[in-house]
Amino acid sequence: MIKSCNVFEYWCLVKILWIFIDEYKFFYVEDSQEEREVRTVLAKQRMKEQITEYFKQPDREKEENFTLRRVDGDMELEILLTYQGQLEAIDTVYRPDFMLTITLKDKDVVKTKKKYVMDAKYRDFDGQGGFAFHRLLYDVAAYKYLVSAKEDIDGSYILHSYLGNKKVWNKYYKTRMSHYYGVDSK
Repeated sequence: MIKSCNVFEYWCLVKILWIFIDEYKFFYVEDSQEEREVRTVLAKQRMKEQITEYFKQPDREKEENFTLRRVDGDMELEILLTYQGQLEAIDTVYRPDFMLTITLKDKDVVKTKKKYVMDAKYRDFDGQGGFAFHRLLYDVAAYKYLVSAKEDIDGSYILHSYLGNKKVWNKYYKTRMSHYYGVDSK
C-alpha cells in the first residue's frame, strides 16, 4: 500500500511537469518540429507515459529525469527536473525529492544556469507546535541543501500540503516569520 506522503510526492511531480507543459508551453526535448505544433497535447501524453513506466518499476528509488524545453527565436530555456536525484553534501549524499535545473541559452551559448531543490512534505503541523514548520525550513531547506551541499544551490523549497490552523499561522508564522521568509504580514 502506498503511503499518503508518497502520493503527495507523486502528485507534486505531476503538478510541476503539468505547469511547465500546460501553462508555460514547454515541450519534450526529443520532439520534432511537427510534434512541437501539437506540443501541449503531445507533452502531456509523454509525461503520462514516462511517469507510468517509472511507477511500474519494482524499485522506485532510482533517479528519473524529465527534460523540457521552450524556444523563442534564438533564446532557449531548458528545464531538467530530476526526481529522487542525488545531491552530494559535506559528509553524506542526500536524495531530495526534486532538483530543478534551469538553463537559459542565447544562440546555443549558455547565459545562465540555476539549480533549485525541493522536498515534498505531507504533514499536519497543528499537533507539533508552532516551531515545527520553522524547524523543517531550517533543517531541510536551509541547512541540508543550502549549507551542506557541495555544489551551489540557488534555492531550496519545501512543498507542503498543510493549510494549517489559522490561529497558529496568525500568531506565529505570519507575524514572527514574515521578516525571515518574505511573507506578507498583513
